[in-house]
Amino acid sequence: MSPKPALVSHRLLRLGLGLLLLPALTACATLNLGVSVPLGRGASVGVGVGSDGRVGVGVGVSVGAGSVNIGTSGQLPVKQPNDTEVKK
Repeated sequence: MSPKPALVSHRLLRLGLGLLLLPALTACATLNLGVSVPLGRGASVGVGVGSDGRVGVGVGVSVGAGSVNIGTSGQLPVKQPNDTEVKK
């Protein structure tokens, strides 16, 4: 059984759009990767990490076709060498 023609054309359209957007994505300064976990009916929480070391968290609530999301991100502190050590 072969796929429906409309389904094949939809996949080709998505592939074409992805290939067109690829140069724009490579021009980004940072890349982010995140995971979202559903908490129950219409609620979820997500965590993401960027290639620049930024960490983000977010919470979302949805009802029907509408949704509201709020989140924040920040740079984790970098451990600095102890300045009080005696240098030889």
